Amino acid sequence: NVPRGEEGVVGNTTLFTAEANTVTGGSQLFDAGNMNLIYPLPVGDFVKTVRGLDYYVQRDYVATLDGSAKAVFGEGNNTTLNQNPNNELVFQGVNNSDGVIDDIDALDDYIVVHEGIVYDPGSATAGVTISAQSGNKTVEIELPAGSTGKVYLLANQRVEDSTGVVSNGNYREKRLKRGRIVVSGFWGDTGTIGDRATNAVADGFGISLLISDVYQLLTVTDNSAPEGEDSDITNLFRLDNGQRGHLYDHSSIILDRSYANGKNGPADRWKNNGQDALFTIEFLYFDHLEGESSFNTIAFPVIADSYYGHGNHADDAGLTFEGLGGLTFDYANIPTYTDIRTGASIRLSDAIDHRPIRAPGADTANQLQIGIPDQEHGKVFGGYTPEDGELYFSYYDHYLSRKDLILINKDRKFRIVEGKPDIDPESPTYDAENNLCLYHMDVPAYTEFPQDISYKPCNVR
Repeated sequence: NVPRGEEGVVGNTTLFTAEANTVTGGSQLFDAGNMNLIYPLPVGDFVKTVRGLDYYVQRDYVATLDGSAKAVFGEGNNTTLNQNPNNELVFQGVNNSDGVIDDIDALDDYIVVHEGIVYDPGSATAGVTISAQSGNKTVEIELPAGSTGKVYLLANQRVEDSTGVVSNGNYREKRLKRGRIVVSGFWGDTGTIGDRATNAVADGFGISLLISDVYQLLTVTDNSAPEGEDSDITNLFRLDNGQRGHLYDHSSIILDRSYANGKNGPADRWKNNGQDALFTIEFLYFDHLEGESSFNTIAFPVIADSYYGHGNHADDAGLTFEGLGGLTFDYANIPTYTDIRTGASIRLSDAIDHRPIRAPGADTANQLQIGIPDQEHGKVFGGYTPEDGELYFSYYDHYLSRKDLILINKDRKFRIVEGKPDIDPESPTYDAENNLCLYHMDVPAYTEFPQDISYKPCNVR
């Protein structure tokens, strides 16, 4: 916890700053632009499916020595994080029959700390031995005889799943759901309603939904509106889905600052109003829990396949919500992330998204019947974050664009000649003596609508 307005500093290096968040009433961390956990795939737009990922993560472990001067780490043993599954993580550097990790390059992947001493496992005089067990899924650390107390291990580990991301389920699924919450008012000009807002509509003119990754705002109803007055105030708000380059944070709805009545509402009726159900808010949001009952289970990234199925298609359970005209969610609906600082955008289907997520606040979790442990409310949970300086391999399929021609032949019949799909497609060849080219057509990768195809007349001079 960093006091607002102060800086986290190591030596003379500023790691981050903390500022008050006027929407949620909490604090938010800001950096100089390096906190980005969305990794664009390097070639091809409109990624269809990710077949495999091969990357490294850094994990820390802690154990209490029991007098044997030995401790075992990995597969849930002595980990400081409790994400499950853990068996995809592989320790590095065992290339010999005795199981002892003694290759100098591999030992660079390990740091051992005991009683304030940082051991270099690569030194012959360090007095520390690292041995691998269980197919490199666990390691045993042996310190000098008689060592007691806590021992810490920092290790670079490989996520072992080079070719079976989708088939093995080693990605984070998203399920699109409908949420409906009521927001209470507050008596007095200052103070907070839990973590949700100040005076219902905060000084930042926002109401936190206390849940992350909201996809669409449906309705906002003013329950304080007198009979005969329109209570639908949806058009007064815009959605901030809370997504940042490093985090799925809580979403908020923000009041239009040009609204004549301001944050106090018509005739100041939102001010000093302790009504239990001042606003009713309905929205669509993505559930990251994958049917689990704890955010501690989140371990893997979001990919294009995260949005397929899972009740999101009409041929599955579908999203036939009342009043939404039988809405279904398909590939074209995968959202785009826009960086609020730079304005740069990326379709989330075209990236590997390792961002952690903030669990819902207690009030929203209770209203939406999200049954997670009380201690998780409002906390940030994330999975395996890629290690800096290590190679990251991805295997994926993506859609390709194409160039076509519209021709008319000597018999005055039209035909279309399709080109070959490619990253940099070329126009097809045709029999120019017996056909006249009328139009060049550029067919983009994943053509959702016919009007997405651009065309221009052929040069027939």
